[in-house]
Amino acid sequence: MSAKSEAVPAPAEIQAQYNRFKNELQALASKIGELENDIEEHDGNRLVTEMF
Repeated sequence: MSAKSEAVPAPAEIQAQYNRFKNELQALASKIGELENDIEEHDGNRLVTEMF
């Protein structure tokens, strides 16, 4: 078997990939925050309706 050497990406490509990952993580964190708020609102509404 011959060993294949993979091409090392250019620094600009590494930076671009990092920025894509960072933006995706920020979007996911934002969506998680929205979902957590929805859960809190739902639980609050449920408690109010249970009081009646």
